Amino acid sequence: LKVNVGHIDRTGQLISLWEKGNQFRPQPCSLELIDFLVTRASSRGDIRCTAGHPDFNPNPPVFYFSDTTPEFPHRLTGRRFDTLHKRIQLKLPWANSISYTGHALRHTIGTMVERIAGFETAKTMLGHAGGTPTDTYAKAGLPEVARAIADITGRPHPLVVDDGAE
Repeated sequence: LKVNVGHIDRTGQLISLWEKGNQFRPQPCSLELIDFLVTRASSRGDIRCTAGHPDFNPNPPVFYFSDTTPEFPHRLTGRRFDTLHKRIQLKLPWANSISYTGHALRHTIGTMVERIAGFETAKTMLGHAGGTPTDTYAKAGLPEVARAIADITGRPHPLVVDDGAE
């Protein structure tokens, strides 16, 4: 929810996020998601939210209330996000039956990455700290997370080096 326009790196296909423990770190993502977020921010926040524009401002939030002006956007809060999920659950019976929430989405993608790319990659993507001596030695980095995202989306990612392995 704390994503600013300047936190989006289209070339590197990264979005820098504030995460648990007040950590700010980049996350690989699909180009489609980046383009959607940039378009959304630009359509709601004026052309100044578009990188490359002479008056580009990296500070406006990507997610904010629709009843605000570009000059004074009110950032979405966790409470507003919870309200959105409750509305989704009311409108879509399947969402209510599975207790659809942001945390459920995080859990689902974490499980997918673990199944595709292994425990260490999922742990890195989710930002979980180590808890065993093995965690000190077994590590995954952004390229491994990017490969998992590329595998899930079926789209290339610039951090993935083609090693010829299939």
